[in-house]
Amino acid sequence: MEQINDIKITEQEQEEKKKKKRILLIILLILLLIALGVTLFFILRKNYAKPTIKLDVPSKVSISGDREFTIDIPLSDMPEGVLYPAASFSISFDKSRLEFMGIEEGNVFVLADNGFDLPNWGVNNERSNDIGLINIMYLDQTAGKYAFTSEGFSKEDRNILVRLKFKLRGSVIKGDVMNFVIEDAVLAASDSSQSLAMTKNTLNTVDGRTIADD
Repeated sequence: MEQINDIKITEQEQEEKKKKKRILLIILLILLLIALGVTLFFILRKNYAKPTIKLDVPSKVSISGDREFTIDIPLSDMPEGVLYPAASFSISFDKSRLEFMGIEEGNVFVLADNGFDLPNWGVNNERSNDIGLINIMYLDQTAGKYAFTSEGFSKEDRNILVRLKFKLRGSVIKGDVMNFVIEDAVLAASDSSQSLAMTKNTLNTVDGRTIADD
């Protein structure tokens, strides 16, 4: 009888050990999931906190009428106390379906002698249509006197850096999809460590597309 009881006790001990192992594995798994969740949260929060440049493209463009449309380029945020004397953007488009008509003023100001003024962006329309890539640039020759600053920016009503004008070419038919891709984007600061740049992962970008419709 003692042997039988001993066997039963041993089996119970083994079962208890198995239960403890299962519980330990479950706890470790839960802790791992929590750690992954916390890491993901901080990664997403870090990316979300970065300023973002977006191509605000209309979802559809009519092939009737003048076939023209405008793309706004808004900036989500601008750090305070930083001067950005230079900015540039490179945006690719389908030159076989679209004609780049030029740029229009945004509503983000730069510093000026009498307070603030709109920046004088530079772009070559002909070259842009030849290569299907728009290179836009602003350069403050004084390196700060006419720079972008948070004082000339507002999240609510002064956040559009520049506007792009396009026209559908005659080859476009209903259902055609046209993509616009930000290939490069930079707001260069006087202190390069404070620059907002796509290549430095300090500036988020959002591309866009539109569909030809009636």
